[in-house]
Amino acid sequence: MTSPIPDDTLRTRIALIGAIAVVALLVVAMGAWAVFRPHPKASAPRTFTPAQETSAAAEPATSSVLTSAATSVDSSAAASGGPGTAAAGQSAAPAVIRAPKVAFRLGSSVYIADEDGGSARAVTPAADGQFALSPDGLTLAVARGGSVLLYDAQTGQLAYSALAETVQPVWLPDSSAVMFMRVGADGVAQIFRVAPTGGLETIIGSGSGVAVSPDGEIVALLPASDSTSTPQVLVSKSGGVFTPVSVPGGDVIEIALSNKRLFVSTMSEVDGASIWSLGLDGSDAKKLVKPSSVAEKGATFGRMLLSPDGTRLLYAAESDDGYSRMFLVPVAGGTPFALSVRRDDYPSQWSVSGKDILFIEGNSFQGESTALFHVSPTGTRRLMVVSGAGL
Repeated sequence: MTSPIPDDTLRTRIALIGAIAVVALLVVAMGAWAVFRPHPKASAPRTFTPAQETSAAAEPATSSVLTSAATSVDSSAAASGGPGTAAAGQSAAPAVIRAPKVAFRLGSSVYIADEDGGSARAVTPAADGQFALSPDGLTLAVARGGSVLLYDAQTGQLAYSALAETVQPVWLPDSSAVMFMRVGADGVAQIFRVAPTGGLETIIGSGSGVAVSPDGEIVALLPASDSTSTPQVLVSKSGGVFTPVSVPGGDVIEIALSNKRLFVSTMSEVDGASIWSLGLDGSDAKKLVKPSSVAEKGATFGRMLLSPDGTRLLYAAESDDGYSRMFLVPVAGGTPFALSVRRDDYPSQWSVSGKDILFIEGNSFQGESTALFHVSPTGTRRLMVVSGAGL
């Protein structure tokens, strides 16, 4: 028989059980608070105001410079004027950036300087050969001694070399590649391109010279050989096949391109030297320039450079003895304007702004001293930039 629990003891036990229950409830409540309590607000993802977005997120504009492709072409197709620079499926190239820089030879080295001659520095020894600075001013291409050599314009470090003829290298407008000529074992001249840092060489096509339009959409080649009775230029649009375009006026000497038209320097035994403007398909041919004097009858027209705004063509009347005089002609047609005050001026480039023309004065073929000058398209502001500079 169980004895009854005294009232005092019972009350104590009941109080103890209640206390334990309260503690348990507090523990559960605290655990629930820890799990379900509101947390401090997390920092929001970084956002840009419109002004910040413009400066921080802006990317270079894109253009469809057709030479951005990095796929080589079958050489037999290229030799017959087949596929050139295939742009299909390739990402757009960076926007064209022109640095206000100029390259020139001084002594036995090639230098780079600001357009006003400041900050001049030697990039590489090169007592001879042809050279061309990339539009962005970062890479110097030199064709000499059977090779094309690419140098970092800042450090002078050699980035790449390849077999090439001593022919003027030609840069793409966006500086993504340089074009040069190489004669194969079969004796056929071909135009190649390669990136400023080297890598895969790509055959553009068979040709002895090359020009590219300012927007990079059009490439024109001088044929590697005169295999037809009618002078021709090979033209490729937007990476398509090269199409022969007939040219009036005689043998083709040099070519230049705008985004819409082809400019061709020709030489004929009957008519002498001429410069023609024609559509990219050979239509609407117009003679822009013809010999203006008996002295120019034996000269050829070369060194053609289109102004940055595309309205004027700079060219030189040249002869074998080094004679060279500069002229400007409106691409819409008109009377050529003489820029030379003497017989020996050699166009180098337009300034980035288009307000000046940089050129070399002095006939080094005749042993004369030379210098880099600039002059405005109206013939004013004629000023020496670098004494002793040459091509």
